[in-house]
Amino acid sequence: MSFVHYAAMVERLSFGYIPAAGAAPSRTEGGALSRLPALAAWLLAVLLVAGTFAAGRSQAQDKQLIADSAITQRVQNAIAQDRVLANLHIEVRTQDGMVNLTGFVRSLEDIARAGELARAVRGVSGVKNGLRVANRPSRA
Repeated sequence: MSFVHYAAMVERLSFGYIPAAGAAPSRTEGGALSRLPALAAWLLAVLLVAGTFAAGRSQAQDKQLIADSAITQRVQNAIAQDRVLANLHIEVRTQDGMVNLTGFVRSLEDIARAGELARAVRGVSGVKNGLRVANRPSRA
């Protein structure tokens, strides 16, 4: 619904006093209570517009979460089907198409292989390979 529709709705809902051009409101017509319905109608219109925009962002975020979970599942499946990596505990997380691999593997070749498998999955924009070789100290 466009802003013009909201404005028309507010105009229909508005029960407040609207003085003619150049006319001064009298004490009984222009009081704060007579403007309350008009203020409430404008507030309602603003909330409806804000809610519409907020819902659009939420739907976009939901789509990204669904896409990220699908990417995570495809990467996990690719690792599970690899005969070398299938028995290793590799954690896969995805955010905005970026895959993060963590866990321990047996060799540097395993690290490279897991990264290649993740990059080959459709929808992956990048891979942060945080895998480490078990029983090997970190460089940090």
